Amino acid sequence: MKIERKIDEIEYVLLHDVILEASDSDKSLSNEELDELIEILPANIKGEAFAWGFNDTCVRDQIYVWYQSELMEKTE
Repeated sequence: MKIERKIDEIEYVLLHDVILEASDSDKSLSNEELDELIEILPANIKGEAFAWGFNDTCVRDQIYVWYQSELMEKTE
């Protein structure tokens, strides 16, 4: 699924912060890297993100939980 609408700079910043917090990292991510991450989000999270925005608290919480679970799977 391709990105369904243009993501504004504030949404990129918020998504960036969620990923950094979830990964406990200080590695900066480019907007292109964040676009790649968006592409692999589960469909339900991606749908809510495009409907409500990446600035929505529930969307950010879902992304945080999903990303942490992805990290845990990769380290097992």
